[in-house]
Amino acid sequence: MFEPNFEQEYRGELERMGPTQTQLREVIRQVEQEGRNGKRSGKSVRRVGRTALVAAVVCALVTVAGAAGIALSQSRVHFFDNEKDLLEAANAAGVNGYTTYLGGDYDPNSLAQENLRIWNDYAGGDLVEERQGAEDDGWTDMRAFSLRNRQDPLRAELYRADKLSDLNGLWTTPGWDVSWLEEHYEAIPGTCLYQTETDLEEDALVYRSFIGGYERADGASFTVECSWFGHYEMEDEYFLGEGVNYTTRDGVTVAISMVTTESGQRQFWADLSSGHMSWSMHGAGLTLEEIQEVADHMGLAALCQPA
Repeated sequence: MFEPNFEQEYRGELERMGPTQTQLREVIRQVEQEGRNGKRSGKSVRRVGRTALVAAVVCALVTVAGAAGIALSQSRVHFFDNEKDLLEAANAAGVNGYTTYLGGDYDPNSLAQENLRIWNDYAGGDLVEERQGAEDDGWTDMRAFSLRNRQDPLRAELYRADKLSDLNGLWTTPGWDVSWLEEHYEAIPGTCLYQTETDLEEDALVYRSFIGGYERADGASFTVECSWFGHYEMEDEYFLGEGVNYTTRDGVTVAISMVTTESGQRQFWADLSSGHMSWSMHGAGLTLEEIQEVADHMGLAALCQPA
């Protein structure tokens, strides 16, 4: 089972911070298969769906409730409004690629459709286990698949639930707090899923992900996701487009980018990366202030690795 390399003192501070910051639950959703095993290079495209920003480890001194002065390892996203300036900065930093937006409208139903597809056929693997959750499990059902990544034998496990808080029992490390989120937004049916991949030869977890979709009565909707990649560490992100870096009330920096599609939909991404961890929101219909409000209430500092 994955256990990040927290300093013992840092772990103790997190445990003393209380449930709003530390609920021992973890985390998060699938970025595309090709992104798991290596660092990407060349120009890349931010797609509609579950693409997460790639980012690098940069030290940020943050103030966490009850744990002032803890240095966290955090990523950074650099925003540019023209390609010339972006390429100059990226080349100076030794970075070969960048991301930009290219795609259509955000569809709140697409996540449920994709979850159903991988539930029925996870990367072409063989279904080896299937069971229902008990009343005190929270999750409703699970499936396990046997598959290979190149030559490595893997076991993938998927757990479904009605809302993200029902997956809380599967966290083994400090994780996000979704209580405020679920007081203000409704979970979209079929979107809340937890996944893991374990390397059977090494008996080591190499990937884990929590993801869920949420909506509001006025039609605003988004996907929220947190993933951990054992063989993939985040790099600096150079983004061609509109964006801001926002400091949350618990002291971490979330990169927020927004675009207006051809149909007039106002679409957004909010991203945070730390070491092997990536957290993101992607959706439409929220103002910048509302995106910041969600980020403020998720206890994101608890997700970050210590520097």
